[in-house]
Amino acid sequence: MRALLIESHTALINQIRGLLVEHGIVISRGRASLRRSLPLVLEDDSNGLSVMMRELISEVAERLKFLEQQLRQYDLRIQRVARQNESCRRLAEIQP
Repeated sequence: MRALLIESHTALINQIRGLLVEHGIVISRGRASLRRSLPLVLEDDSNGLSVMMRELISEVAERLKFLEQQLRQYDLRIQRVARQNESCRRLAEIQP
């Protein structure tokens, strides 16, 4: 399930970047870059994005935030299970 969320997360990032490129707005690759740049792009009234496009991109960005929350929840679950499992604890001890 976590892998599926990561695929969906990546697809949404690429979708947002693709929509913006179609309007001449280039954001460098990576989620950190998108996270930093997207609010600035959506607030910039001079970049040529229509109101409808801003709304659509904002909706996709909200889905992206939701997926990130779900990923954090999965990561916490995995950590909890790893702490409770003897084999996982042993493996963690030998990792540098």
